[in-house]
Amino acid sequence: MSSSTVVPFNITITMTITNSSSIIISILIGISLSFIALITALGNIVVLLAFYCDNKLRTINGKYMKYFYIFTFFSYL
Repeated sequence: MSSSTVVPFNITITMTITNSSSIIISILIGISLSFIALITALGNIVVLLAFYCDNKLRTINGKYMKYFYIFTFFSYL
């Protein structure tokens, strides 16, 4: 039988915050990008409602645009 030795593997993770303003900037960027994505999704919903309500938009080109807006709406999710 061979004997195996167990070597302790100790990892210490230390996190230091040197610049608190960079965290605030990152949070602001995240909030503003989320707001832009929300506005874009709501705009796509308004366009899809226009296709549902107006019969004049139900043409071949209108269906192409409708599917485009559906795709862009789901790409934000």
